[in-house]
Amino acid sequence: MNKKLSLTITIVFLATLALSGSVAMALAPLGTPTADLKAGQFGVGVDYAYDSTKIKIDNVTDRLKTNTILANLGYGVTDDLKGFVRLGMGDGKIDEFNGDYKFAWGFGTKYTFLKQDKLDWGALFQMNWLRSEDTIAGDTVKLRPYDITVAVGPNYQVSESFSIYGGPLLQFVRGSMSSGGEAGGIREKSMFGGYVGAQAALCPVTSIYGEYQYTGSGWGIGTGITWKF
Repeated sequence: MNKKLSLTITIVFLATLALSGSVAMALAPLGTPTADLKAGQFGVGVDYAYDSTKIKIDNVTDRLKTNTILANLGYGVTDDLKGFVRLGMGDGKIDEFNGDYKFAWGFGTKYTFLKQDKLDWGALFQMNWLRSEDTIAGDTVKLRPYDITVAVGPNYQVSESFSIYGGPLLQFVRGSMSSGGEAGGIREKSMFGGYVGAQAALCPVTSIYGEYQYTGSGWGIGTGITWKF
């Protein structure tokens, strides 16, 4: 049975990478696609994400690099449903634009819809906003991207304290970049992508995770730590 589960995870991860043919811009990490808090339980933590990817600004392709660091507060609505909000800061860089750190925030939910021994399946939804500004040739340039992400996939419990997760994702990237009263719309080149990650429990109430997103147009990494109470 364990060999079959391991094979299932391997196939899912390989399929995820194969599907990742375009942009996957992550303003915040995704974490496991399954809920990780029990009913009535809180989780507080810190998340960090870095992304380098190509986007379209009024149909002109540019490379956007972002850094975000966010406080994360989650709550277990039920054993299988988790809601969370994020608050923090982020920056953005595009060509000559070297934005400073401004307010960033987001919210989302995770739902575990199938449990099979060591293999759980779940789906997540999250939405994130980022602000960043720079002064170029005397003009204030404002960057305002946001993303909407839906992902589904497995979380496989390798041991009591370690699991691996991932799956395909659907992501919409919108927003604007403005200067001197003129604004250009931001849009994803494609909405399909994927990710893979691992989570480890340091103790019964503390866990850390790290993940990697790869596409034909870019890549991103995310990490974080969470305390449950």
